[in-house]
Amino acid sequence: MSNNDVSTRNGHGNGISRNGNGNGGRNGNGNGKGNSLSRAANAMPPLAEVLRKRRIMLTGATGFLGKVLLYLLLRHHPEIERIFLLIRGDRRSSLNRFRREILDSPAMAPLREHLGARFDGYVEEKVAIVAGDITEPDLITDTADTLGHDKLDALIHCAGLVNFEASLEKAIAINTVGVANVIEFCRKRGAALLHVSTCYAAGGADGHRFEDDVPVDWCPSGRRNFNSRREIRDALAAVDRVEAESHDQARQAELRAAGANENADTGEARDHVLEAMRKRWVEERLKEIGRDRAKSWGWPNTYSYTKSLGEQLVFAARDSIVATVVRPSIIESALSDPLPGWNQGVNTSAPLTYLAGQGYRFYPAKGELVLDIVPVDLAAQAMIPVLGALLLKRHQPIYQLCTSDRNPLPMRRLVELTGLSNRRENRKRGGPMGKLAPHLEAVVVSQSTYELVSETLPKLLKHGSALAKTLMGGESIPARKIAQQVDSLTENAELARSLVEVYRPYIQELVYTFHGNNIRALYKTLTPADVERHPYSPEKIISFRSSTSIREAGRARPSATRRCSRCSIAPPKNTARSPRSKRANPPVSARRSAIVNCATPRIAPVFCSAFAGSSTATVYC
Repeated sequence: MSNNDVSTRNGHGNGISRNGNGNGGRNGNGNGKGNSLSRAANAMPPLAEVLRKRRIMLTGATGFLGKVLLYLLLRHHPEIERIFLLIRGDRRSSLNRFRREILDSPAMAPLREHLGARFDGYVEEKVAIVAGDITEPDLITDTADTLGHDKLDALIHCAGLVNFEASLEKAIAINTVGVANVIEFCRKRGAALLHVSTCYAAGGADGHRFEDDVPVDWCPSGRRNFNSRREIRDALAAVDRVEAESHDQARQAELRAAGANENADTGEARDHVLEAMRKRWVEERLKEIGRDRAKSWGWPNTYSYTKSLGEQLVFAARDSIVATVVRPSIIESALSDPLPGWNQGVNTSAPLTYLAGQGYRFYPAKGELVLDIVPVDLAAQAMIPVLGALLLKRHQPIYQLCTSDRNPLPMRRLVELTGLSNRRENRKRGGPMGKLAPHLEAVVVSQSTYELVSETLPKLLKHGSALAKTLMGGESIPARKIAQQVDSLTENAELARSLVEVYRPYIQELVYTFHGNNIRALYKTLTPADVERHPYSPEKIISFRSSTSIREAGRARPSATRRCSRCSIAPPKNTARSPRSKRANPPVSARRSAIVNCATPRIAPVFCSAFAGSSTATVYC
């Protein structure tokens, strides 16, 4: 990344330059903090009135959360005058990305179906594409500014780098410096800011995490001498030092010697190889420095470190802009909107479930440790009332969108759900795996068992493969097949070890309970129509609990004979009445509707939810 990609290095603009002193007040004016509790007791006007004729900018619209949020705004709030999407690239490439990554996405299919022939005209009327980049000081890179000088009411900042192992340069440029640029942009435009952070910005400060603790100049280790703006400048300086070292003569000689075996016939080709090696060295070195720097202050990885620094900039700027921070926990597959089970990419906890889909069985986790997961549509739905409160200046500083306080998901249950999903997929494929799959599902094991399996078993398999070559002949077809299978298993084991190390703090060490009181209080002030239009009921996600506890609580029990109309697979038997329970099923009128999502991608957990007010059980594929 060039020097221009990381902004304000010379002390201008947002006050986090390497040489600047900063300009964000620590305490600010509250922006909804002081008497907002009493105001929140008053009923909110209908959201349609609050959002009427508003001009909203959205960053991160090509991402998972941003895409769902855009769909919901277009679907439910045509009264919004204009939604400006800041998309990275020049004018042509940003427009192409909008068409390819958003309009053609499955996330927009329900809206396209709903509007029919009016879809294209509606989108053209409501959505404007702004070419830009949050790592640039002014955000907008297109000389033909689509925004013009008209007022911008609010900016929803969803853009971010969700990569636990990103290099320090990339993570801090996007998750921290990018936030500073967004703050400065809002300050100049007079726009309110809804910033999306994460509950896991708490880092190593686990336990009960409440929303009234607004961190500024804070680190999880509790050191009193921590200054967030100085830390940002120091981190940027570390990036510069590594970049400079990569051009050092001695380092260049080492890289040239390491690349001596590369096939490069011409001087130009050798220079190209050397530059590629230099960039790889910088990337790996900055990953290491980022991890070390984060851990030294109490964050387990560069992601949570840079996200926390970013939200602290927002809190510190509340004296000059109207701002709030929304903290979703781990965002996963949709419950219903835009499609049941919809997901995008291998994000957050998905690599863990992906491993199970590849046949990896052993998770070194604490079975009762809670992994806080929220479906993407619940997070996006909740953000719209928060936006309304922000525009009316009735907001709280922080809204945590989480499940661990009301509906915790233990690791053991997560692994169980993953196993059920994989069993379903293997049954659909048929063959031997369809019969063997239930006996090969993932399980939670102790650290000692995991080490035995992950280190000892691959070695034994390699010895077995070598023995097969000796007995059958190295070129025999059976021996080659055995060797290929062993190599595949070994590669999966190595991948698993690396992923487990990345996620270890969250599945073994850190025990969080995030509290989402502010969003529940906000929903109590909404009109019934808005509550129905933007449902947020994480406590009703019934598959987070064990099937036994669901039955004992009298939750919905879809008939075991109901089958999905698309895949013809009946719900798992544990969604029916427990054979141990002697209570009769409640009358239909007393049951709650159940949505059983059996179409969640293999890399994501299976979710199902129960909602009141319906007398039928619906099974989706």
